[in-house]
Amino acid sequence: MSEVLLIRLGSRAEDVIPWMVWSQTEQEIIGSGEIDNAGELDRLTEHGQSREVRVLVPSCDVTMKTVPLPGKFNRQLQTALPFMLEDDLTQDVDDLFFAVGDKTTVGDKPAIEVAIVARQLMTDWLSWLKAAQLHAVAVIPDALCLPLSDDGTTGVELNNQWLVRSGIWNCDNIDSVWFDDYLKLSANHFDVGKDEQSDAVFTFITHSPCLVEADNLVVSEASAELPLKLLASSVKTTGFNLLQGDFIVKKESSQSWQTWKYAAVVCGLAIVLQLAYRGTVAWQLSNELAVQKAAFIQQFKKAYPGDKTRVQFIEKQLKKRLKDATGGASSDAGFLAILAEVGPLLSQSEGFMPTSFRYDAKRNELRLQATGDGFQSFEKFKSSAQKLGFTVQQGSLNNDGDKVAGAITIKRAG
Repeated sequence: MSEVLLIRLGSRAEDVIPWMVWSQTEQEIIGSGEIDNAGELDRLTEHGQSREVRVLVPSCDVTMKTVPLPGKFNRQLQTALPFMLEDDLTQDVDDLFFAVGDKTTVGDKPAIEVAIVARQLMTDWLSWLKAAQLHAVAVIPDALCLPLSDDGTTGVELNNQWLVRSGIWNCDNIDSVWFDDYLKLSANHFDVGKDEQSDAVFTFITHSPCLVEADNLVVSEASAELPLKLLASSVKTTGFNLLQGDFIVKKESSQSWQTWKYAAVVCGLAIVLQLAYRGTVAWQLSNELAVQKAAFIQQFKKAYPGDKTRVQFIEKQLKKRLKDATGGASSDAGFLAILAEVGPLLSQSEGFMPTSFRYDAKRNELRLQATGDGFQSFEKFKSSAQKLGFTVQQGSLNNDGDKVAGAITIKRAG
């Protein structure tokens, strides 16, 4: 899908939730706004029905670590990750959910990127979305969608929080009231850690107004962007997704299979029966076609006893006979062309029955001898033929018992 519904959830159900519909193709905003809390997510249900739904969550609720490994990453090491990190965590590992990112290295050792979030919070986020019938294909820490810069730390302010990204796997949220102190401490820490001969400074690249000043700090203003627009530009290319393991997105078809499997079985049986019926009908029609073909050949031989009849050439022979019968007139003005237009009128004209046809190729006219239930049936047929653009001449009509008999000549007008 080229359009994305982007929703940024909060840490709590009562937090304000910004949203935006973003066109990936046109790189433009289709619609945006805010809702007061998670209970109002159903206001976005319609926006998400025909679009891909991607959800951002606060990076401050997701601990991101790069874990050195004793060997090549595999399923056994993934199972052991919670216990490898247990001493560094303040919560019981059973209460936490561990999602893996890309494989990387620390020094010359293999490593794996790991995101850690409380299971209950993941459950809450997904339950809010489910209640609003919003089916997310991805849940991503918000700051991970900020543009990455080799020149420094990147940031943008959203809902009284600064989203900050200082590396590929180093993201955070800082409340706006603490952000000045955060930047100053970051600059001081950078100053302490640098070489005495170095004149490098801590560079902060901001997409929102930032007036912080400090020694060893350079604030570089990037192009001002709406926060969600800035994040939306990268949301589809960010490879990481919290929806894995216990929270992996189940395919819609497998979720609904239990509901629809009986209907599918019945439908399958109906298709089999229909195919069997059609096969039987096809066999009957094939037999009937063979009978009709034999009867047609018999009639052709009866009509033209002097012709040698060959099945594969009978169509050409018939066309030749028709051409002879119509005097060789061109197809657009000849007997067949007139009959093709007049024929439907004959079948639609109740009480009017032609008894013979005669075509004059030189005059390009068709003469009918016909009987009708009354004079009105002839007038009705004459009127219908004139509406098709024919010149119609009606001869004298005579009573023939309870019928009326007469002649009609039809010729194309002009």
